[in-house]
Amino acid sequence: MSQTKNNQTSGIPQWQSNKMKSLITERWQEVWEIVEARKKAKD
Repeated sequence: MSQTKNNQTSGIPQWQSNKMKSLITERWQEVWEIVEARKKAKD
């Protein structure tokens, strides 16, 4: 089980996975801003 995980992660450079994490974080922040704006518009 752990060997397949190691094989999957070893092919990805650390900076690339960090960049993906930051991109995902930015996207979620945008989504939540839209969600909050919709909530305020309904009230």
